[in-house]
Amino acid sequence: MTFNGALLDRAYPTTIGNDGIFKKGAHVAHDCVVGDGVVFEIGAAIAGHCRISNGVHIGTLSAVQQFTRIGTFAKIEDGCAVTSDVIPFGVASSSEVHVRFNADGARQSGLCDADVALVEELFGRLIGGDRALHRYARHRHILAARQIIAFIEAKNPNVIPAAPR
Repeated sequence: MTFNGALLDRAYPTTIGNDGIFKKGAHVAHDCVVGDGVVFEIGAAIAGHCRISNGVHIGTLSAVQQFTRIGTFAKIEDGCAVTSDVIPFGVASSSEVHVRFNADGARQSGLCDADVALVEELFGRLIGGDRALHRYARHRHILAARQIIAFIEAKNPNVIPAAPR
């Protein structure tokens, strides 16, 4: 595995959180921030300036383009080339990279089944293009919903489109 530090003129060096698993051939490029409890499978790579949140799982031989954000408990399946932000609790899959809800990641974060259902509803609406965030006040009591909404509000992300049904 390889980790690159900051570019010479940068004030924000690469930062790696606690309790991560980085398998053979994993790569973290310069000026990245990687959260706690992440898993980088064999050959998983992220380019410079990426932001990888807590609990993210990046599959074997997957790559994440520079300046991309991967949200909390998102999963990148094996062989993906991620070129856009992945919303918290999303699963990016296939060579055409679409996103679906990561119910397992939501449960792993500590959500009960009722809250998983509410967050899945919110997720589906947001991925479907409904960005009227004021409509989701009833979801804000759930930490995962607040994380998803904050992710959208922080940057008008080029979120990967939802998987076709």
